[in-house]
Amino acid sequence: MLSAGLPLKKEDEPSYYLDKILTNCDVTLVPNAAEPGPGESNLTSQFQKHFKTYCKNEYKNREVFEKALKIVRQAWPGGSVDHAPVWGLIELLSSQNSKARTDATMVAIAEILAEKWASSQRVWPEVNAQLKVQFPQKEKGKYTQWKDHRYTNTGNRGLMIAAAIKTLIENHEAWIRSQPGRKKGFNLKLEPVASSGGQLFEMDMPYTSTECVKNFSTFKPSAINESVVASNFATLVSVDDDEEDNLSMAMDEFDNAE
Repeated sequence: MLSAGLPLKKEDEPSYYLDKILTNCDVTLVPNAAEPGPGESNLTSQFQKHFKTYCKNEYKNREVFEKALKIVRQAWPGGSVDHAPVWGLIELLSSQNSKARTDATMVAIAEILAEKWASSQRVWPEVNAQLKVQFPQKEKGKYTQWKDHRYTNTGNRGLMIAAAIKTLIENHEAWIRSQPGRKKGFNLKLEPVASSGGQLFEMDMPYTSTECVKNFSTFKPSAINESVVASNFATLVSVDDDEEDNLSMAMDEFDNAE
């Protein structure tokens, strides 16, 4: 419509502005049945949902959404774009003071994510696996209120991905400081992840990389959530590269819950 010199229709604005933001971030949407390549995603409905939820379908509200996309593209420039880390990063960045959302911070987060995960598709399966360990469905043989707790509620998955990324960053910083020479790392200091209503979200996500081959974590739950997390966070799991079937199953479960 614009190329023909005609005004943009109101009903076309969300699609137009979403496409403009994705183009700014070097992201291209492809048909759902297509196999996405580098910088591509076939998760159109999820990105439309995030644009509506966090930007109110307005281009002027794009800052956090756009920065989340850019972090994912920088972390995995040769891979396709999954929406799970984008969702988590939107929530993480939304919990930070606007002055703290600097380019240097974005670059540092991207580097840590890339050290931990080989692709954006690896983020949710490990977060999901950690959730099931740290907040089990059964306790002493009895079912807990697993689906009703805010940490495991389907609608709060973005907040829990954010919480996992925040703890991963903190574990990375702690691991760097533990190495000979007392390096400072990126010196990132992040605010807690909280919902718009002020509820705290936290979970552990140990740091691993080619240099740190064993799960490294200094995570301690806050006092308000200590009774929920303390008995479970010490037992941690990781998603191995050869667990393709489990990864695919986790991704299907995640997308179908949207």
